[in-house]
Amino acid sequence: AIDNMDKNNNLWYEKNVLKVSKNGKYGLIDFNGKELLPIEYDEITTLDGMENSIIIKKDEKVGLVNDNGSIIIDVNYKEIKALGETYKEGYITIDESDKYGVVSATKRQILENKYDEISSVYLKDYYLVKENGKKELIDSDGIIIISWYDGVITSSPSWFITPHLFCAYSVKYW
Repeated sequence: AIDNMDKNNNLWYEKNVLKVSKNGKYGLIDFNGKELLPIEYDEITTLDGMENSIIIKKDEKVGLVNDNGSIIIDVNYKEIKALGETYKEGYITIDESDKYGVVSATKRQILENKYDEISSVYLKDYYLVKENGKKELIDSDGIIIISWYDGVITSSPSWFITPHLFCAYSVKYW
């Protein structure tokens, strides 16, 4: 079984999938022994605290599969992080140039890897990004909703404060 830990360090296991190894390589099978993912990966781990999110590593690059062995993110990245609290919210990908992008749980590239930082906000399909020192609130099409330079005083996943604006992402602006 593949173990995982939630944010409170509670141990749990991925459902319906087992990690197998042969000659130093790893793959996935189901409980009936059916191959879900070929035995060709250098490492298979979970994305901590994320159900249905299994990290695969090959030749020093990582990708992501679900617990059915379906590839969600190809093995092309330096790192993959959770975008939110569940796999349904998608993933942040970080490439070899340390540029950030976003991929959905349905394999769709939402934002290309061109940002210096990305975080999600509680409004669906909006992202707080930083590119070339400039911070912006953008939508899933990359359209800028709010733009500012390093004027953000503080922020959280649901609001931010600039010298001239407080914004709560529940679409209330003051």
